[in-house]
Amino acid sequence: MWLKKGVDRVRLLTVGLMPYSSDPRVGVSFQYPNNWRLFINPVSRDDGGVYVCQVSTHPPRTLTTNLTVLAPNIEIVDEQGHEVKDRYYKTGSTIDLTCKMSIRREGSVLAWGIDNRPIISSPRR
Repeated sequence: MWLKKGVDRVRLLTVGLMPYSSDPRVGVSFQYPNNWRLFINPVSRDDGGVYVCQVSTHPPRTLTTNLTVLAPNIEIVDEQGHEVKDRYYKTGSTIDLTCKMSIRREGSVLAWGIDNRPIISSPRR
């Protein structure tokens, strides 16, 4: 089974091959003879923390690992460089938005979308 340890609680993520978490991003796979893999897709900053794999033997065997998620800080700014949080525009208005990322990693991808549909995709520059 896989668990995630928090400051004030422990969350059960999987039992055997069955996800126990209600989070649809969490799953597990098994490769014979003893390779249990937890996967989280897509991963976010909030997924960072201490994870425990426990095998039900007597006594139980555990392996603990710490996951750190490195994600860029993304900021969308307007023409004057002010961060855009909630802004309303009239239909037909022209807007100029810029996306700024503070951490750049090789292979990073920036994708723009509307209603979760991509409209532009660009490799890191």
